[in-house]
Amino acid sequence: MSEIRKVIGVFDQLVANKNGIAFPSVRVWIRGANDYETRGLEQLFPERGTVYLHVSACENQHPLRNQVGLFNCVESPGQSAAWKVNTTSKHLAKVVDYPAWESKPGHLAFWEWLAGYKESLPCNILLSQGIAYVRRGKRELIGPFAATSEGRLSPREQTFIFDGVDIVQTEISGRKYGFIDTESLPKGKPILLDPKEAIHRRLKILSRTGHLEWLSRTKVQELSNALAGITVADGSEWVMEHLPGALENISQVGRLDENTVESILQIKTVEEALALMWKRQHAETTSKAEKEIDELKKAAGNIQKAIEDKNGELAQLQSERNSLENELRRLNQNIEAARTDARKVFDEELKRLASSPESLALFAAWSSSGNKGLGTNSGLKIKVQQLDANRQKAANLSDAFSNNLRRIGLSPASASEVAIVCAAAMLSGQPVAFRSLHSDMLADAVVSALGQPQALWVDLPAGLLDPVDWESLIPDDQKTLPLILQGVNRSDVSMVLGSKRMAVSRQALGCQKPEGMLLVTLEQTREMQVQEDIEFGAIVDDRMLKFGAAKVAAAIHSFSAQSANLADIELISDEELIEVVGDEFAQLALFRTSAKRILYRRAISALKLAKISNQEICRLLYKYWILPRLAANDMSSVLESYREKWKQDANLSDLAKATTGNE
Repeated sequence: MSEIRKVIGVFDQLVANKNGIAFPSVRVWIRGANDYETRGLEQLFPERGTVYLHVSACENQHPLRNQVGLFNCVESPGQSAAWKVNTTSKHLAKVVDYPAWESKPGHLAFWEWLAGYKESLPCNILLSQGIAYVRRGKRELIGPFAATSEGRLSPREQTFIFDGVDIVQTEISGRKYGFIDTESLPKGKPILLDPKEAIHRRLKILSRTGHLEWLSRTKVQELSNALAGITVADGSEWVMEHLPGALENISQVGRLDENTVESILQIKTVEEALALMWKRQHAETTSKAEKEIDELKKAAGNIQKAIEDKNGELAQLQSERNSLENELRRLNQNIEAARTDARKVFDEELKRLASSPESLALFAAWSSSGNKGLGTNSGLKIKVQQLDANRQKAANLSDAFSNNLRRIGLSPASASEVAIVCAAAMLSGQPVAFRSLHSDMLADAVVSALGQPQALWVDLPAGLLDPVDWESLIPDDQKTLPLILQGVNRSDVSMVLGSKRMAVSRQALGCQKPEGMLLVTLEQTREMQVQEDIEFGAIVDDRMLKFGAAKVAAAIHSFSAQSANLADIELISDEELIEVVGDEFAQLALFRTSAKRILYRRAISALKLAKISNQEICRLLYKYWILPRLAANDMSSVLESYREKWKQDANLSDLAKATTGNE
């Protein structure tokens, strides 16, 4: 048993031995040109078992999945496999089928197909030289071609045609592939596939053998006769059978050889022959056309004179037209400049009027077609909202706020924070302001969490001149209902609060029990703002919110038991205030007056009822009470000092990066 077998290995499964070395299973084998077996070694050698390939036989390259190789195997007694690899061959090549040869066996069609061919699912060959062959018909091969990384086939230095070749076919990952051992190929005949190259080759042979003076003007007729008489078998002879098609092929867009065209056009007899043939084929048409041309020339002479006469008039009209167009262009430029100046003056006047509530109120009254109610209570309209009577009862106020805020789309983290802030503001008698595109939705979610049957909504106009008399506007039975003031900073806050100003201040300072929750919305548009923010209470800003998917199917929750103890919070001391907020906060201008310190002390006392740490209280107080009222330099200083403590807060981290410029 010393015979040598050539084996193609198809690696679609790796077998591990006791030492951990992978042995790809060999599935295809070849004994000769017409003797091979695929996926059936146990039938050919039932007493010897299956042939395996060791990685050392692949020149220390690990075979990959769906990879193919060609190997010489010899008997391997005493090992687990009955055969072993003796040498590794690099002469395995892939075979690509040209599918249209049976129905369209022409060289030009084959060349067109080859130029556009692209392999969509390339197959890797172990230790391959990267060549491929194309099968035309059953046993005819054309090649070799270089297989590019893009899957295309590129002709090598010389291409041959091989007859009577059998290929090996095997299935890899559900797709059939063809292969050949290039060492077993018969002697091939050279062939030039490119028709342009084939024609050039024939012409060069004519010139070299003396049958034709190269591009001679006097021997054009000899070209056809000489081409037909060439018998050299160098692979270009097929082009004479398809000369018209080949000439048409090389003259298509993108393939035209400009040097060849220029050389042919320099042959005078070619030009004369073309002209003579055209005249012969179109003699009658030419004669008729010449007569028509003579008549047209006579008519053209008369027309030419009339045209010359009109040209003078046209030149004068053209000059007048140019002058008028220039004048019109100048007028249009003046009009556009006047419009720009007028628009600029109007915008500046509008900004000046918007700088004070009085002038903005006058402007609003003038622009509202006679509406005179902006400076009095008659311009305010109170909308009574009926709240759902079947709201589900929550365990506490913060849970009710959090549930309703998640229901409208706030993320769980944002909903939990805003719920704690709203509950603390309500317990400390302070208003909650919303500066957001979704202020109305947020305010509605908060008032729905209260146990009241109704809520009052007031849309405030711009530039109130007189304090609002809420005592006369709100009936006695509605004075304890939650009140939502929309667009508070369109006017001076003291005008907006009006008769409620003293009560709101006393509630915020803890001097009296809150009558009901006060919610406000702030105008975001700078041109509509008379005052930046309400001076105390929590402010929920869009920059501090994260939205997710709304849970509209969830029930609305409410909690009303807290309203009986709204003012029952224990006020912390100044020392406790500094302990919670730290020295950085204590240096801010917001803490310099004792009245404002009381407001923040009451807010901290209310936040402590949420059972959260001092660090969390400090973060929420800064985020919703202090940050909206800070100057840019103070904001940057605090954010930099607390960067490490608050790094888990994505909103504050992003704001710190934007403020300080640090990454």
